[in-house]
Parts: sequence; C-alpha cells; structure tokens
Amino acid sequence: MERERVSGAGAAAQSAGGLMGALGTRQAASLRPAPQRQPIDIERLLVWVYRDQRADVVIDRGAGLYEAEAALDGVAGSYVSVCGCAAVARIQALGVRVDRQGRDAGALDPDAEVIHRAVMQLSDRVAGLPRSRLVIQNAATASRPDAMVDEVPRPIPILNREGRPAVEWLDKGRRFGVCRVDYQPSASAILAAREEYAAWHQALRLLAFVLQREPRVTKFHALSPAAPAAPWLEAR
Repeated sequence: MERERVSGAGAAAQSAGGLMGALGTRQAASLRPAPQRQPIDIERLLVWVYRDQRADVVIDRGAGLYEAEAALDGVAGSYVSVCGCAAVARIQALGVRVDRQGRDAGALDPDAEVIHRAVMQLSDRVAGLPRSRLVIQNAATASRPDAMVDEVPRPIPILNREGRPAVEWLDKGRRFGVCRVDYQPSASAILAAREEYAAWHQALRLLAFVLQREPRVTKFHALSPAAPAAPWLEAR
C-alpha cells in the first residue's frame, strides 16, 4: 500500500505547483476571492461536482465536453439542445438530470469540468486505489472515510465448535486454563483506516490550494476543508 505524505507549506506548494502545471495554469491568481466567486468549503464543492453534477459520469461518457476536449479525450461529443428527445436520451444515458448552470454547449457546468480534471491529477494510490477515486467516492455520497475514531482493539474470545470460549486447560483437573482471544478491530485495521482518512484530507487541502489559483474556476473560491485533519486525536 503506497502512501504520499505532504508535510509543511513547502511540500504542499511543490505538489500544487506540479498539479497546476498539469492543468495548464500559467499564472497563479490572487488568493483573495474575486467578487463574483463564492467562497465554499472544498468538501462541499466536491459534493456539488460529483453528487449533483456527476462530473465523472458525464465526462467518462463524453457528455459535457466541448469539441476540442472530447477529441483529446478520445470520445465522441454530441452537441444538441437541452430540450426534446435529445435531452431525454442524455438523461437516460447518464441516469440523472444534471444540474446545469451556464452554457448550453455541454451537459456539464464548466467549473465542474475544471475541478474534475484537477481531481484526476491526484495520481498516487491509497489502499490500492488512486487517490482521485477516494475523493470521488466520498464526494459522490457526501461522506468521509471512516477514521474509526472511537475504536480500540478489544479482546474477543475465540469460540469452539459448540459456540463457547475455547479454553486450553493447564491441569488435568481442569481447574486452571487460558482462553485464547482475538483483538477486534485489529490495530492494523484502525491504522489503515486513519491513514486513508489522512490521505483524503490531504488531497482536499491540496485541491483547495490549487483551485484557489485556477482562473478557469469562475463561480467558486475553494476554502480549506473544515473537516478535522485527525479526528481521532480531537475525540480524546
């Protein structure tokens, strides 16, 4: 299981710089939100992109892409009006009516397209999955990775075939014995869950950093996540 750790402003800036380069941003915009850009928590913004706009589904199927972008992605884009049979066919293909705001040339909000492409630049893996998929899965369900905040390993007796605790007797009279136990959840399972949460939170911080400087996002100014970085520490 691979992990990428970004610690400190320097490492974050370095990673963000590479991501911004991949997105094609040549100049970093001001950190101050423009008057027309609505400040929004990055977690809420991603929920809008993936639960409401379903950007991953729309782009994967070629809808919402403009002609040049669709050609680069190797998919056939279709440009039709938002009413009539074509609209019905699009809804049937996507399984949802996309909440559209903006131009009629595509089925997806332009801001959602840009944000989705930024998410897809998260190429490292967490628990065997791309970190981008971790972000998308949680945003699509408006959830967070389970950090197992209140969990600690607890001894659970190992049972015999009769469903009773398996006892290993230490004397022939069966007066003294030991009961084997298993610890659930295991310490390794708790650690893995918290590492996954930390990777998700780190990805949100990086995305907020990048999107604040992305001039193609015109409606929203992404704020750092309000979600705690290590909720298992705050719970103590």
